[in-house]
Amino acid sequence: MPDICTKSNPPRSMVAKRAMLRNAAFEAKTGKFPCTITLEDIILPTHCPVLGIPITLKSGKHNGTPVLDRIVPQLGYAKENIIVISHRARSLKKRGTPAELSAVAEFFAPAK
Repeated sequence: MPDICTKSNPPRSMVAKRAMLRNAAFEAKTGKFPCTITLEDIILPTHCPVLGIPITLKSGKHNGTPVLDRIVPQLGYAKENIIVISHRARSLKKRGTPAELSAVAEFFAPAK
């Protein structure tokens, strides 16, 4: 289904970017870290750069929902410190430390 863009009905990509910016500003305010990004800084990829799954703009939260993430959380939302990834990648990242995620990946990786 193509995006239909009118003044009263912006494309889904713009709606998603606006929501990400609004959420980032709110998180920054409550978390007391900087938020200097604009809509133009938020780049929506076609696929998640972490997992390679398609980014989809349908309603609701699902594995392919785009999510704005801070690469180094303490640096806040700056153009050089943000990336759009899938909801699935963000969920995995949120639940473990890098060491824990590496240990799980190493454990379940096929033997060479």
